[in-house]
Amino acid sequence: MEVCNDSKLFSYLKSAFEEGKAPVFEESENILSLGDNESKSYYQFSISPVESDDGSNLGVILVLRDVTKLHEVDRLKTEFVMTASHELKTPVTSIEMSLGLLKEDLVDNMDQRTKEMLGVIEEEVIRLKTIIDDLLELSRIESGKIELDFQSYPAAEILEKSKKVMQTQADEKSVSLKAEIPKHELKVYCDPNKLTWVLTNLVANGIRYTGNGGHVWVKTERKKGMVIFSVIDDGEGIPYEYQTRIFDKFVQVKKQGVSQWFGTGTGHLQGDRSSTWGNHLGGLCTGKGKYLLLHHTGEIGEQ
Repeated sequence: MEVCNDSKLFSYLKSAFEEGKAPVFEESENILSLGDNESKSYYQFSISPVESDDGSNLGVILVLRDVTKLHEVDRLKTEFVMTASHELKTPVTSIEMSLGLLKEDLVDNMDQRTKEMLGVIEEEVIRLKTIIDDLLELSRIESGKIELDFQSYPAAEILEKSKKVMQTQADEKSVSLKAEIPKHELKVYCDPNKLTWVLTNLVANGIRYTGNGGHVWVKTERKKGMVIFSVIDDGEGIPYEYQTRIFDKFVQVKKQGVSQWFGTGTGHLQGDRSSTWGNHLGGLCTGKGKYLLLHHTGEIGEQ
């Protein structure tokens, strides 16, 4: 009876019966949560219309699958990642501080080999910090513990901030990073810091997996009531067989036994998980290069 009282499920059943076709669900849309916090259960449902021989609708079939245990396992994985990331953050910070002191002590007596080795260590420490920060942020998103500050904000500034953050990385690889700013001021109702974070991660992936001398473009435009942020590169592109999995958690695309695409498997996932902020991430990866779109569905205003 509790299931029958769910208004979302009832609307899907009504629509399937009236239209005579099964509804198409976005991620997590076909999940029901029942009960209180202490004894909550989760069910995945599917709906199929039933037709008579003459094509008239007889009714619909509703199938419920208990996914409570899977949901609990996913929650435990999220908690583990957050705990492990917190534990790793302290020693990495200590290494960074020790490295800084070591460089100060050796500044006048440092040969070229020592300088190069310390430079490599510094780069790896920065990389570890980035991975840890990404994992912590991802865990906060999935646990619902992230705070959002929504406001009307210029889309061009989000574009420019993402470009500025990634410009050094692009220059190091001789990758041309260009931002196409719209002619008319375009504003989105969003949390600017979080939206910038999502876009920056997409730009970072574009730079990381585009060869030296390549190109990455980032642009924004208004289309059909949405603001669309596009990140385009001319790298190799993602093999067809992996394109349906690039938004799965911790999935790394491998080619000829070598992991080439996502360092932690979280870069594109961050954009996908940000759907709770009014974003939807999609991509076109056929042929050469990648074309990733971030659709923001917040309130839009043009001045």
